[in-house]
Amino acid sequence: MILAEVHEGFDMLRKLVARKMAAKEVEQLIQEVILPLRKLKGLEKIILFGSSLEEDFTEASDLDFLLVFENKDLATAAGREIYGLHSGKWPCDFLCYDRTSYEEKSKVGGVCFVAKHEGRTLFSKERSSGTIPKKV
Repeated sequence: MILAEVHEGFDMLRKLVARKMAAKEVEQLIQEVILPLRKLKGLEKIILFGSSLEEDFTEASDLDFLLVFENKDLATAAGREIYGLHSGKWPCDFLCYDRTSYEEKSKVGGVCFVAKHEGRTLFSKERSSGTIPKKV
């Protein structure tokens, strides 16, 4: 119990002293992370969500990505492959869903709902222009 409290205290301190990153730095970091992900078989969508969308993104922040795939088998395979593609340069969480599960879960709440309604689509099979759209 005490160890958990000490760890939590250090985590809070690290976040307080972390340097706030400029929007341009954050965008460059996001591009570096998603570029290799776009090669995953059956990838339909990459959505950035969570605290990384807030203006106070710091060196202590992580990036949360939800990836949608054509089917469950491809989503499962990507879940195993994804951390090999990721450089590990920045802390990231990758959540992989098949299209059907994502659509169902995005209607009822939870992480899929948040990603769909509050997240920022960075890549979509329908519009893969290579640029990251700004959240409106």
